[in-house]
Amino acid sequence: MKGAVEDYLTESGVLAAIAAIPAKATKKDNEGLNAEEALEFLNANGYPIKKGQLYKETSEKTIPYKKFGNKLHFKAHELLAWAENRLRDSNAVGALVPNDKPKKKGGSR
Repeated sequence: MKGAVEDYLTESGVLAAIAAIPAKATKKDNEGLNAEEALEFLNANGYPIKKGQLYKETSEKTIPYKKFGNKLHFKAHELLAWAENRLRDSNAVGALVPNDKPKKKGGSR
């Protein structure tokens, strides 16, 4: 019985179709990454950045992104180019630049 089922699946092309499916479907580069995926992508590629820093970069419009509704979308190749440019300018990704330091609150006495 087992051989008959296998023969049928082979003849109908079902086994070939199953074998042609990639083991893990990944997003194509032209598809957008959401904020969480962008963080994972940058960190996995050796550009450490935290969530707060990513949002700061988007609010300052220093990182390439698109906004659809209230969702941020990034493209992997644009993120890599941005991160490499930041490293070339001797400004590590995710690190505060001296003029980016938070201002002290409160007055002087």
